[in-house]
Amino acid sequence: MSDQSETTSGTGGPNAWSSTPVSVAYQEARTVLNAQQQRKQHLDDKALRTAQLATVVATATISLVGGLDVTIRPEFGIVGGILLMGGFGAAIASYTTSTLFLGPNEAYLSKLVLGGFVDKGVIDGRAEADSWETALTLVMGEWVSRNHQILAVGKRRLIVGESALFAGLVCLMTGVVL
Repeated sequence: MSDQSETTSGTGGPNAWSSTPVSVAYQEARTVLNAQQQRKQHLDDKALRTAQLATVVATATISLVGGLDVTIRPEFGIVGGILLMGGFGAAIASYTTSTLFLGPNEAYLSKLVLGGFVDKGVIDGRAEADSWETALTLVMGEWVSRNHQILAVGKRRLIVGESALFAGLVCLMTGVVL
């Protein structure tokens, strides 16, 4: 009875799985997927803040030049403006980076529930699975890998955006001082 309740409760305890190593691998993969989701949310927050800051700097610069008669050397103003727009664009590109894989989709769940993975066979042309547990855990490994690639792209875009924002700000300030 305790095995039944542990299986249905979704705890993933060792008694709920046919193999302790597969159970541990599943738990580790689930932990990594959850951490990747948190990292994506953090990157999205930083990307939005970068885009907002680029907008504020551009608006403040336009207000200073138009309203307070501050002059900016044209070459610095143009380069700074281009860098601010580039920083804004890269931040938005980072924010719109692909959605992460967090769990099985409907088609995969149907195959899993209807016994599509019970017999030993090839999954996605790569790995053999002798149970649904193994199949699910192996696919979760693929999700972790794909998510890592997606997050790396988002991180690079954010670095470009933040760097362009900083360089644009420095360029505009230099244009005011000179």
